[in-house]
Amino acid sequence: MKHRLCLPELELEPPGPGTKITLSTEHAHYLGRVLRLKPGAEIGLFDGAGNEWPAELASMESRKVEAVVRADAKRDPAPAPLVLVSSWLKGNAMDQVVQKAVELGATAVWLLDAARSNFKADAKRRTNKLKHLRKIARSAAEQCETRWLPDIVEVGALADLLTLERPGRTLFLDLGGEPLNSDTPEPLTLVIGPEGGWSDAERALVQGADDVEIVGLGPLTLRAETAPLAVLAAIRQSWRWQR
Repeated sequence: MKHRLCLPELELEPPGPGTKITLSTEHAHYLGRVLRLKPGAEIGLFDGAGNEWPAELASMESRKVEAVVRADAKRDPAPAPLVLVSSWLKGNAMDQVVQKAVELGATAVWLLDAARSNFKADAKRRTNKLKHLRKIARSAAEQCETRWLPDIVEVGALADLLTLERPGRTLFLDLGGEPLNSDTPEPLTLVIGPEGGWSDAERALVQGADDVEIVGLGPLTLRAETAPLAVLAAIRQSWRWQR
């Protein structure tokens, strides 16, 4: 298995064949100490914007590793936008949602402050949590063969979300909604609430919005960290796992 590293900075300065790239200390530790790779090992370097360059390790020291690009990039076309809007969740639940959403093909994860969200944090803690979640997204992208790195951003409360430009159809998951229906890849925004469910005020906001469809997953009540993954898997299955 070829190991892949996400280097978003390559989008700004695409390398050509023969270019030497010094990898981060974190990547050096992972490749050398964890994987125990040696000079000459093949790796992939991708920018998260659809491009991936074949490369090989040129030199390996304890804290410094260089890779040499061997050929021009291979490029994947952009997938249909599949935006997951998830209520903030506390602890590892949020980590799991982001990791699995990347694996299931979400093109972005927007984090929502729902009225009943159980995640409460000041600005500093939110900033640190966002950095942590973006790191999780990069790692998931490296593992699951995608060349596209999803954005992880905050969007405020539900009222704020409804004022934003959103890709394609907006599907709002709630109990009693009609079953999901999307047969072919198309831009979608999936909005999923917190552990305690949506408030009456939030439901009223959505019911008054002309551009939001209320959908459901049948009679089962899923945990807040399970519902996003069930929805994404259902959508991808209906698309026959195309992107």
